[in-house]
Amino acid sequence: MSDALTPRCIYIGIHDVPMAIPKVSDLGLGIEIVFNTTTDLWPKIKWDVLLGLADDLAEAQLPVACHGPFNNLSFAAKDEHVAEYSYQSLAAGIEGARVLGSPLMVFHTGFLPQYPPAYRPIWLDKFCGKLTQLLETASDNGIVLPMENTY
Repeated sequence: MSDALTPRCIYIGIHDVPMAIPKVSDLGLGIEIVFNTTTDLWPKIKWDVLLGLADDLAEAQLPVACHGPFNNLSFAAKDEHVAEYSYQSLAAGIEGARVLGSPLMVFHTGFLPQYPPAYRPIWLDKFCGKLTQLLETASDNGIVLPMENTY
C-alpha cells in the first residue's frame, strides 16, 4: 500500500514478520502486518507477541502499516454475538496497530453481495452505528482507518 501515511509495503502475516524483516529492510520497503487470525488479539491481546515484534520493527526502523483481521468478521452481522466478537477483534487490532507503530489499520466492511436487497438498508444502519464506535476507538489510539473495498 502506498499513500500519504506509508511508503510501499509488503503484506506479511504477523507470525512471518520476524523472519521477513531483514529481506524487507534490504529492499528498502515497509511491512504491512496482517492480523490474519484473531488469536493474537481476542479475547485477550497477546502482549508478548506484539511488544516483541514492536521492538524488532523499531530496531529495523521499518515503516509499518497494519491490516486488521477480516476472515469471517462482520460487525454489522444479524447475529449480535458475531457482531460483538467482530467489533472487539477490530478494536483490539487498532490497539495492536498503535503498539506496532502503525499510523493506520486497514479494515473490511464485512458486507456480502449475497445479502438480499431488502436487508441491505438494515445492514447499512447497523454498519454505520458500529463504524462510529470503531472510528472513536481508532481516534482514541491515534489510528487512521482506511476501508478496503472488497465488494
